[in-house]
Amino acid sequence: MPKLTLLRALLCALVATLLCGCAAPAIRTPEIDKSVKSVAVISLLDEQTRVERIGLTAFNNKAVVIDQTGTLNGLAIDTIEATLRASRPTWVLKDARSEVGAMLAAKKAGGTSWSSQVSAFQKELAELGKKLDVDLMFVVVDFNLENSPGRGVGVRLRTMSLSSVSEATVHSVCLLVLVDRNGKEIMNRWGGPATYAKIPAASLGLDYDLSAIDSPETKEKLKALMRERLKASLSSSSGAMGY
Repeated sequence: MPKLTLLRALLCALVATLLCGCAAPAIRTPEIDKSVKSVAVISLLDEQTRVERIGLTAFNNKAVVIDQTGTLNGLAIDTIEATLRASRPTWVLKDARSEVGAMLAAKKAGGTSWSSQVSAFQKELAELGKKLDVDLMFVVVDFNLENSPGRGVGVRLRTMSLSSVSEATVHSVCLLVLVDRNGKEIMNRWGGPATYAKIPAASLGLDYDLSAIDSPETKEKLKALMRERLKASLSSSSGAMGY
């Protein structure tokens, strides 16, 4: 294994350990979950996804925002719910989509970091757990990995030129957090290798100045790739959690 690849693998393993805690709980099994009757899935992702160009210096950086208009949070919920229907078919899935507006607004206004999002909303999650009368809640949040590209869902292009870009990294840096009905975190998992996908920039129609994003065709292609990466990363994180 090349040194750089080995270093990246070790870094990812370390980050996973830190995210999940030194004494990470075992993966969830039907036996552990036997007393669970009903659950809810909550997604607090940022819908303002960024396509970023990282240049030779900070002066060469540029970002364009693509509004996903609610599709990311909807997809996140649908993905986790489909997984739970298959792995825990007796569970009742309660809809919390109309209940999270205040949390999304507070997250956007307050700029809570990934590591404190769930704990910052423990009171709200506890109230929601009581209102919905659920045993568990699955919460999807965006975060960033140190020395790795991107936060949440987006696209990052790295260039060593002042005129072209060669490769794009589509990312879904998201955390799936399992909390109890009192809003207290039980465990969390991220998407691992499914978090990133490298794609030739030319295949996306992207140029150095990112003006091609104004094309509806290019924009839709980018949005579809981001949604695909989100679904893959959440399928991986829920699998790592035992579902």
